[in-house]
Amino acid sequence: FPPDLGAPEKIRLESLESWTRNPDEGVKYFSGTAAYTKTVQIPRHWLGSGTRIALDLGTVEDIAQVSVNGKTAATLWKPPYRSDVSNFLKAGENRLEIRITNQWTNRQIGDRQLDPARRVLSSSPGWMDRSGPPKMLEESGLIGPVTIVSLKRED
Repeated sequence: FPPDLGAPEKIRLESLESWTRNPDEGVKYFSGTAAYTKTVQIPRHWLGSGTRIALDLGTVEDIAQVSVNGKTAATLWKPPYRSDVSNFLKAGENRLEIRITNQWTNRQIGDRQLDPARRVLSSSPGWMDRSGPPKMLEESGLIGPVTIVSLKRED
């Protein structure tokens, strides 16, 4: 997570779920862009001619930027959150980075519950207090499941 937006620098997830389900309030109410990283092994035979490899992110709330081995492969903003990553993969170890950006509404809801001195967002005095009671949190983050899919190449 980026600094100064209320969330810890890093968290480790055992499984993918909405940020709003995280017990850490900095994550629960986070709004902005956060990165997920994973190293995956790709067998050489997956990269043969006649096949394509797609990365399917499953459910994303709201926008995903996919990088493979340090190169941007796709920006996905609507379902299906799937991208052909064949040209970015190599046999062996590959580093995936998925940057998810959500809306500011969750941080606004979290800040409304805090003393003004502890709020993450800077705003004009009283703006959050006049904007009504907290609303329901929006699901956020990479919810998945994330899968690697082999597809037959269509020439």
